[in-house]
Amino acid sequence: MATLYLAARFERQPELRVYAARLRAAGHVVTSRWLEQDGPAVPTDAAVRAAQDLVDIEYAWWFVLFTDELLGRGGKDFEMGWALHHGLHLRLVGPRVHVFHHLPAVVQYETVDEFLEAMGA
Repeated sequence: MATLYLAARFERQPELRVYAARLRAAGHVVTSRWLEQDGPAVPTDAAVRAAQDLVDIEYAWWFVLFTDELLGRGGKDFEMGWALHHGLHLRLVGPRVHVFHHLPAVVQYETVDEFLEAMGA
């Protein structure tokens, strides 16, 4: 089974909690502790949370980025670069939003259902 880090805009946290539960039920390990946090980072804990996210990525073998049409703010794209640097398997769920999503190392799934089916979840 796979060890995965799931990344997305923080506003999608409730949705990704559902996907993480399905992946865990299929025997996968999800390292994304940000899914258990009560709210977005505030300046007093931002550095701690950022460091925690990077550790969680390094414990994974797969980095899965959930995209949508909104570019928005957030660290998900930085996290993808970190994952690329550390040699993780890169998966994209949703549209290719910018040039780095077209790298040969990135495998894209158009829908969440397509990704979950590929993972046996």
